[in-house]
Amino acid sequence: MQNRRMRQTLRLVLCDPEETRRDSRAHPVWDGGIVETCKDTIEQVLKRHFQAQQDTFPYGQIELLLRALVETEQEQGVAGDGLGRFLERLELVLAEWTEAGNAAIETPLTKALRKAAVDAFETAFDMWRERLGLNLRPTPEMRAGLGKWAERRVAELAAQVWETTRKQIADIITDGFEKRLSAEEMMLRIRTYLRDNSRIADRVETIARTEASNAVNRSMFDANRLLGATGKRWDYSKDRNTCDACLRNDDEGPIPIEEAFLSGHRRPPAHPRCRCIAVYFGVTRESLVQALGLTQ
Repeated sequence: MQNRRMRQTLRLVLCDPEETRRDSRAHPVWDGGIVETCKDTIEQVLKRHFQAQQDTFPYGQIELLLRALVETEQEQGVAGDGLGRFLERLELVLAEWTEAGNAAIETPLTKALRKAAVDAFETAFDMWRERLGLNLRPTPEMRAGLGKWAERRVAELAAQVWETTRKQIADIITDGFEKRLSAEEMMLRIRTYLRDNSRIADRVETIARTEASNAVNRSMFDANRLLGATGKRWDYSKDRNTCDACLRNDDEGPIPIEEAFLSGHRRPPAHPRCRCIAVYFGVTRESLVQALGLTQ
């Protein structure tokens, strides 16, 4: 621990004092900036998505399957494998439902994340360009991977969103079957779950805040590393969502750009709804020009 603290002290001496004192609340990606714009867009998309979930859910088909299962259990007795076979059929029905839902949200979510990533990349570039007095622009090749990343992340996100919903529905049915509820009672529970506005609002807020923060912070990290940044520091958000891990990361001070913070993260966010950012330092005229493939 002593050696680590000594290294941190040395880094503080070597880095730009202006960077270590910078107030992140004035940062272009802060509230009202790129993060909030992306968050608002994602929220709008997800709100429509969860409304469509309610409207397109195959209630009738699921109820018929449930009735058949309950009647068989009442007449013949159903072992555990009977419920297992039912859940396999349920998964097939829900898979068709989720496939249509994924197609509806992938394009707008990809567009939102791609825009946030590109805007954050260009913001990082412009901050250094202006500070170093260079009249240069990032090349298309520098931003080429941002769209592909957005597509991959949305595919992962869509799968997670639907997996959570499918699991909850399966759990409702399993619990109802164990409690010997009727098909109508289990369907009522499913409807209540799908129409729980407070749960939906909380879920939408969490996803939107986290994904917007991740898109921006990831792009800022990649841009600064590409431009030759040598160090970074964690800047906690100073709000009620700040956790102990983020506070410890902030207290750690400047560290090398490739090193992980105390929480194990290389950059924010550290947890759902995390509003922290990282501030970078060490880019020079030479490193920026080199990143562009130019010579001075």
